[in-house]
Amino acid sequence: MKKSYLKFLMLASVLLPLVSCSDTDPFDIPDDMVALNMMNEDHGKTLMGKTDIFINRDMNFVSEAYQFIEVHKARDLGHVEEEEPELNTLTDKAAVEQYAGILAVRTEDVVRFPSGRLAIRIDRPYYRVWVDDFIYEDEDEKHKVGAIVNFAQYMPVPGGLPKAYTEMGAVSESAPLLVALSAKECEGLIPEPYSKYFECKVTNQGHTYTDIQVSLRPGALAAMPAEMKSQTFPLFVRTSRSCTVLNFQVK
Repeated sequence: MKKSYLKFLMLASVLLPLVSCSDTDPFDIPDDMVALNMMNEDHGKTLMGKTDIFINRDMNFVSEAYQFIEVHKARDLGHVEEEEPELNTLTDKAAVEQYAGILAVRTEDVVRFPSGRLAIRIDRPYYRVWVDDFIYEDEDEKHKVGAIVNFAQYMPVPGGLPKAYTEMGAVSESAPLLVALSAKECEGLIPEPYSKYFECKVTNQGHTYTDIQVSLRPGALAAMPAEMKSQTFPLFVRTSRSCTVLNFQVK
């Protein structure tokens, strides 16, 4: 490949500080943003940072560990999430298009709740991705072989949820556990295999709070293996598209 095609990235790094000062149409360039020449799988297969994300020969972002949300076209990386994207549009690939905004989320960090809504764990980072321009094989710009990509890591908005692994107390046969949250419109989930021993439900909620009750199912304590009774159990709680995992015990 000719050296001239790498000038796209150098030119972008020179121009961005100049245009970022506009008051009428300000650019939002994160301090930790990485600008990368990503060549597709037929021309070097550049990986995005420390992930396994790459561009395939069909000019799609693909990965074994991550899924993608195609948000919308944006003026820069910082404006990719101006409108809150819908997590239920997660897909296993995303088209590489100029000025396209994309979110890349590890599959294992996404939790599906009983309502069918998806949420990202607040203790797990995700990537915001923005395509600056294409990289071409020739001067005629007919054959795309990669893209100039800007990306950075972000953390989900907690939305009032407690920190991950916060200890919430214990539940017994005679006394359910009440989890009081300073977050609205929450939803709870006890994952397998523990859901056959416990149930959770929203008992009260308002504009700024939600109460979730965790209780033992009838006969669950007697059916529970002895070694399990002394362990910590997970309760996932969601608000909007963010979630956390809380800890509780039995007594």
